[in-house]
Formats: sequence, C-alpha cells, structure tokens
Amino acid sequence: MRCPNCQTINPPTAKFCLECGRRFGVCPNCGTVNVPTAKYCIECGTALLPKETDEHTQQLLPQANGHTHPLPAIMSQPPEERRVVTVMFADITGSTPLADHLDPEDMRAILSGYFNLMTEQIRKHGGTVEKYIGDAVMAVFGVPFAHEDDPDRAIRAAIDMQAALARFNEQRLAQDPEVTRLQMRIGINTGEVAATSNAQDNRGDFLITGDAVNVAARLQSVATPDTILVGERTYLSTRNVFDFRALAPLRLKGKTDPITAWVVIGQQNNTSTIAQHPRGLDGLEARLVGRTLELALMHATYARVQAEQRPHLITLLGVPGIGKSRLVREFLQSEEETSKCTTCEDRLVAPRILQGRCPPYGEGVTY
Repeated sequence: MRCPNCQTINPPTAKFCLECGRRFGVCPNCGTVNVPTAKYCIECGTALLPKETDEHTQQLLPQANGHTHPLPAIMSQPPEERRVVTVMFADITGSTPLADHLDPEDMRAILSGYFNLMTEQIRKHGGTVEKYIGDAVMAVFGVPFAHEDDPDRAIRAAIDMQAALARFNEQRLAQDPEVTRLQMRIGINTGEVAATSNAQDNRGDFLITGDAVNVAARLQSVATPDTILVGERTYLSTRNVFDFRALAPLRLKGKTDPITAWVVIGQQNNTSTIAQHPRGLDGLEARLVGRTLELALMHATYARVQAEQRPHLITLLGVPGIGKSRLVREFLQSEEETSKCTTCEDRLVAPRILQGRCPPYGEGVTY
C-alpha cells in the first residue's frame, strides 16, 4: 500500500504510514474513517483502493467477455471542487548569495533541515504542504480537510515556523560562529480556490488555483525578513486572536487595485474576563431565545458556589452550532453585570473567570 502523502510503500494491513504517520482508510470525499483494508467508503461509497490498484483500474475496465478497454476520459479526470482555504508561502531571504559561497552539498543539507522543520510545523497545525519551490514552501490550510479556524491555524503555524528557524540558526551558530543566519518571510491569504485532488503528477497532491494563491505569493514577496504578512480576509478572521499592525495599501505585481495587508505582531494577551472570539456576522448580535431555563440553572449553581464555598461542575452537551458557546458567554456577561450593580439586592462577589482551551491540533497533553 503506497502512502498518498509521502509515497512510502507500507504493508497491506497498515493502519498508519510507517514514514509520515498518515492514517489510511480516510475517505477523501466525506472524511469518514474506514478500516485500512476497505475498498469503498462505508458512508458514501467512494472508492478507497490502494494507489497501485486505483491507477490500474483507471486504465482498464473489465468486461463480461474477459476483455478490457480504457475508461472514458471524463471518468478518469480528477475531481475538482471550490472551497475557501488559507494559503501560506514561506521563503528564505538571501538564499542566492548564500548558495554562491557554499558547497552544493552543504547548501542541500541546510535546505533539507529547513524544509523538515517547516513541514513539521505546518502538519502539526493541520496544514498540507502543497509544493516546494526552490527554497520556498507553499502550504494550504483547508485541504483536504477544512476546519473552522484554518486562518488561525495558518498564523500559529507561521509563528512556530519562525521559532523553529530561530532554533535551527542557534544550532548552526553553535557548530560554526561564522555561518550566515537564515531569515524567512511569510505571506498568508484566505480566499476561494479551485482544488483538484490527485493532480497530474500522480502523487496524490492537491492542485490549488485561484486569486487567493497569487495574493499570498505576492504578500510573501513584499514582506520584510522575519515578518508575517496577511491579507484582509485572514486578518478579519483572526483579529480577535492576534495583534496586527496595518500597512499602507500595497501595489502588488499583477493586481490593478492596491491590496491592504497587516503584519502579525503576536498572539493577544486578553485581559478581559470574557474571551473575545465572536461568532456569526461581524457587528450583529441576535437576541438569545429559548435558553431561560438553562441560564437560570447556571445562575443558581453559581449562587450555591458562592454560598457553600465549594466547587460545582456544569457540563454542556450539544451538536455543533446549537449555541453552547453563546450560552456560556451570556452567563458570564450576566454575572459580571450583576456583580457591578450597586443597587441590586442579590449582588454577588465578582467572579474570577479562568478559561482553558484544548487545541484540536495538539498532541499528547493538549489542555
């Protein structure tokens, strides 16, 4: 069984790739996890044949008389879909002068170590390495699997990539104080693209095309060393999580109108007791409906905590989108307002609110 991610040959019964750890049996159409030996997805029926068998069946179709004939061209074309993704371009600055003064094997060793570190950080945050271009890396967040926080993941990956490069430089300087320090510039942009799986190179990659890709590449090209430059849609999706510095509109190659961009300063250190991660349409707040009993129960539980001076645990269960986060936000806001009320008879001590988050891309101890 050939891994579609790294092309390593694995045993037929392998559940994960022995080289890169990719899980086998994940349906590319609906994301359902099947047993590794399944030929078709149990949920949607999509073919899950190993790559060698799949390539063979794409060429030949068995007939009742035992003969075969090629499949029609329309059936062998790779599936294409439109989706919103976040594209990242990362590039080493000054690599050309560096290569002029280094032996080719030494330069290759440096780039190999660099690519391994960058790929590790990208995959850790759920991104996919689309291609390597010279000394640059192109990554996509949202393909093959989309997440609600792909722009967030891309920026976190970029920050970790910078930290990994700094450690890489320290290791090289420890071995030779005369080596040149590597610097990197990163461009990130979010937008709609056309994604084609199993591209013509037959490596199982995704071919991503669209204006979002071009803008990300242009942002990377104009970024200064050791900076992360993001486009407008990425900024709007993450401005409540990271601090940014706005730049003057940029004139990018191939773009008629100026492009607004922001430099990532770092993750926000929120001092507010209520996390500012709004959902829904920006600037619009719908009235909470149908949660009177739940809110009353939460307020009563908090009153018991204050009166009895012992902890209580409330667990909220519900399908995605049912309003769990909204209910918690309404409860916290209400308690803060009550504690600040100077005329309320039932005013309680202002609560101290601590919030924890379990990143979905974490491994090991994630909380």
